[in-house]
Amino acid sequence: MPGKTQISLSLPIESRAPEPDTRGSDLFTAARKSFTAQAAGRLEIHCEQHEGSFILIAKLGRQVTHAVFFPLAESQIDNSAPQVIVPAASGFALTLRKSDQLLAPIKRLEGVLEISADQTYVMT
Repeated sequence: MPGKTQISLSLPIESRAPEPDTRGSDLFTAARKSFTAQAAGRLEIHCEQHEGSFILIAKLGRQVTHAVFFPLAESQIDNSAPQVIVPAASGFALTLRKSDQLLAPIKRLEGVLEISADQTYVMT
């Protein structure tokens, strides 16, 4: 039933720091540990720009059959398009379709590259 009412709420103002909510801290700690900030020379990755796509080429010293890229900036890749992986003996090539909203070439593709549930890389 549609309706309309006016309500108000009085909140006390206190000058003290809020108490941290630690209910999910173990989840955040586990997530931070899953990111590899530096690959310690084990990962070589570069991005090639083509007419309608980016191709991430990675060398890890082993074949990889699963990879997903999550971009940092919006409107660079088409998020709904399939990400096509081509495994190679020492890594993979991952094709990402460019977004229709990307109007100019970009200097760097930044984001998170997930290779498995416990192996992710931050690309900056």
